[in-house]
Amino acid sequence: MQPRNFGSELRRRLEEGASLDTGLGELRTSGASIMESIVSVRSARHCDLAEAKRLVHLSPVWADVMAQNEKLHEELERFGRDDA
Repeated sequence: MQPRNFGSELRRRLEEGASLDTGLGELRTSGASIMESIVSVRSARHCDLAEAKRLVHLSPVWADVMAQNEKLHEELERFGRDDA
């Protein structure tokens, strides 16, 4: 499944003067996933994938998901060490 691109919507909000975090919050409220947010930032800000990921990952809008992902990665690393 291809992620939806909310880039034009995000670009419009940024042009209206909204902050990136406000725009990301609106995307999340409208059902955008973190991946779709990254795709949208890349499109709206005309930046590379690494920069789009960094901007989304550092946003307080996605802090809860990032904390869960970090916990999952730590558990996987621990499982890998214990299994070796």
